[in-house]
Amino acid sequence: MQYFIGLTFHPHYLQFKKIDSFRRRFDFKYNRSAILQMTLLPPFRLKTNKLSEINELFEVMEETLDGHLMDLDEASGIIFKSMEVSRGRTNVLYLKPEISPDFIHCQESLLEDLSKCGVTFNQSKLIDPCNLKTFLPLGRASLLDQIDIAVEAAHREFQLPLHLQVKHLCLFEKMPGQWIQKRKLYTFPSPKISQSWSDGDPLQI
Repeated sequence: MQYFIGLTFHPHYLQFKKIDSFRRRFDFKYNRSAILQMTLLPPFRLKTNKLSEINELFEVMEETLDGHLMDLDEASGIIFKSMEVSRGRTNVLYLKPEISPDFIHCQESLLEDLSKCGVTFNQSKLIDPCNLKTFLPLGRASLLDQIDIAVEAAHREFQLPLHLQVKHLCLFEKMPGQWIQKRKLYTFPSPKISQSWSDGDPLQI
C-alpha cells in the first residue's frame, strides 16, 4: 500500500475555484486526484500489512500533529508568491508556497514518525524526503508545447501572491487509477466568514 500526506483547502474561496478550474484544463492527472491538495510528505510504502500496526502508526501521527497545531486559535492560510516549471518526462507547472514554521515542524516530526517504522519513499526530483520541499501543482503535460500553453494561460488568469485557506491535513492512499483521501489526521479551525484575500500583484514567472 502506498500513502502520502498533504494539506487540503477550503473550497469556498475564489482562488480555490480558479485553481481547480485551471487544473481541470491543464493537469492530465486531475482525474487521479481531483482533490486540491499540497503534498507535505511524498508517497511512501509501509513494511507492514497488518491493519492494527497501520492504525497504530496513524494514531501516532495524529498525536504528533495535535502536539504541534492544537494551540492554533485562527485558521491557517498558505501564501504562494512564485510559480515555476519543472521540465522532463512529465512537465509540471506549480506554485511555490511560503511554509510557516508550524508546517515545517510538522513535516519533520511526521518524517521522524515514519522513519521509525522503516517506510520506503518513492523517488521524485521535485519532492525529496531528505530535503522537504513542497509545492502545489497547477498543470502537468507530457509535451513541452502543452506546458508552455499552460504557462501562458497562468499569466492571464492568476496574480501573485495567491492565498489558500487550509482545511485538513490528510493521509491519502493509492487505489487503482487514483489517490483517495484515506484519513483526516488534523482539522484546522474554520475561517471567519468575513475573512477575505486580495488578488495580489501581477504574476511573475
